[in-house]
Amino acid sequence: GLDNNAGGGNPENVSAGELYLGDYDAATHKPIYGIDFNSRPTGFSFYYKYQPKNSADYFIARMVLLDKLGNLIAQADLAASEAIKADSYTKKTVYFNYNNVVSKVDKMYILFKSGVKVGCNRDDVDYPAATNLSNAEFIGSLLYIDDVELIYE
Repeated sequence: GLDNNAGGGNPENVSAGELYLGDYDAATHKPIYGIDFNSRPTGFSFYYKYQPKNSADYFIARMVLLDKLGNLIAQADLAASEAIKADSYTKKTVYFNYNNVVSKVDKMYILFKSGVKVGCNRDDVDYPAATNLSNAEFIGSLLYIDDVELIYE
């Protein structure tokens, strides 16, 4: 299968880990982002720890608000320059810019993605020891998230 198990010398497929609000389509192996929601928060905050595999990698922290037709009302992203290595839990806060959109919010999702570098090479993933190919895995950047909170001001 296409996964990160180390059944051979090189990974067949590499994908960044995701934590999100929504569902998962097992048939297509793709996330379905979004849950029912009807308010307008000012932003969101969270605590994170992050060990990027290499200095070029960074994680994604995003919140999206959609109307009932799926049109974007607002999106808040942590800047890549702030999505950096942290050995202890660090708090980040991200705010929305609504741009005077008057549509009613119908759905929202929050997405955390462990990195943007997802190559099948040693720059992007740690290879398992040569003596452990039965249950070892290829590991890339590691992201830990805690205490996600919506902000209303």
